[in-house]
Amino acid sequence: MPFTGGFQIDLQCRADDPPESFGTEQAVRRWLPRLVGEDCAHQVLWVSRYHFLRKVAGSFADPSGRVLLAGEAAHLFPPFGARGMNSGIADAVAAAEAVSAACSEPSRGPAAVAGYAAARRSAALHNSEAAGAALDHLRPRPWKRAAQRAAATLAPVVPRCGEWLERAPYGPRGGPARGY
Repeated sequence: MPFTGGFQIDLQCRADDPPESFGTEQAVRRWLPRLVGEDCAHQVLWVSRYHFLRKVAGSFADPSGRVLLAGEAAHLFPPFGARGMNSGIADAVAAAEAVSAACSEPSRGPAAVAGYAAARRSAALHNSEAAGAALDHLRPRPWKRAAQRAAATLAPVVPRCGEWLERAPYGPRGGPARGY
């Protein structure tokens, strides 16, 4: 994908791929020329490894209602689809509203905290499922990969194939009420 001053290349390895064969600078300099050409392979600036996580806390508030979880303390999503930070911001806003309600009218506190915890966990579960759908699209089963390749080949002459590829679940196309 285009990146400032060049490209960023993300390589997804199989579970049985040895990391040293793909995830070190020396390994990248071995396989990269086949992908981008010899003249670009010397411009490797950074190599790192990461794993996608999809986790959602069982509850976004402790039983006493005094500790609220928000953002990455409450959920982890793969780094695509604009779900992690956006939902973390929505969590923070909703948590602040719940705390404000509890401070201004203490009798409403438990209901405000419970409402926060339920609504934001529901949003996180929605985002986790959406991220899972995107991950399944990026890491498809063999038959789906074959369908994607066929659609990409046919897209220039069969527009519906390109439209199908464009509807891929990469990012938000709607979501739970009150934000991501």
